Amino acid sequence: MRCLRVMLMGVAMAGAGPWHAAALQGRMPRDALVLLSDLAHPPADLAAAGVRATDGRLVGAVQSVVLAKDGSPARIAVAMLDDQDHLVSLDAGGLRYDAKGNEIHLPPKAD
Repeated sequence: MRCLRVMLMGVAMAGAGPWHAAALQGRMPRDALVLLSDLAHPPADLAAAGVRATDGRLVGAVQSVVLAKDGSPARIAVAMLDDQDHLVSLDAGGLRYDAKGNEIHLPPKAD
């Protein structure tokens, strides 16, 4: 049963592409954006990452990270640069992480 589970996981990760598979295994390329929620074991410095808007502006800084039961990020709390007294809680599902710059990239706004 364990062999089957490992094989299925390998097939699923192979179909997702090398960056996605590396992120799921906790080994991500230092120059790629990966879905934050896909990080199996996020780095400790994620809790101090910058947050960038879609236009590239730095808009905030991560204050805390809430992990799911599997150890992947579920939510992050962000202090916005224009109002640091209030934290904004964001779902990790649509956010991308840049390990090289230790930055979270916000998704484009839905119309």
